[in-house]
Amino acid sequence: MIKFNVYLQQMKKHILQGVIVLALVSACSCVGRQPAQDAAPPADGAAPSTPAASRPNTARMTLAQFNELREGMSYKEAVEIIGGEGRKYENSDESGKTEYRWEGVGRPGAYAELTFQNDKLTDKNHFGLM
Repeated sequence: MIKFNVYLQQMKKHILQGVIVLALVSACSCVGRQPAQDAAPPADGAAPSTPAASRPNTARMTLAQFNELREGMSYKEAVEIIGGEGRKYENSDESGKTEYRWEGVGRPGAYAELTFQNDKLTDKNHFGLM
């Protein structure tokens, strides 16, 4: 009977430790996450108070959007399909080539990259879009 009581005490201790570890892991996984921001303009039709250049890029590209993009289209046309501007990834002034990157919808770490030369889409690639 004494061994059984010792066993129960140890089990309670291990269960409590497990609960504490789970609580810490859960709390740490939320650190650094920001709540989703509503990208819609104010209901009264007024322009957003934050200039577009300083707002974070919230557009995420899907595979369907990626497949709609055609060689030769302008950056503005691509942005209309995607629903938001990409993050400038690389810029080479002498050749007129600029690369942009969007986060993707799909696998973890999904992204799409588009290359424009003189404002015309010349290359596109992606990883993990769905």
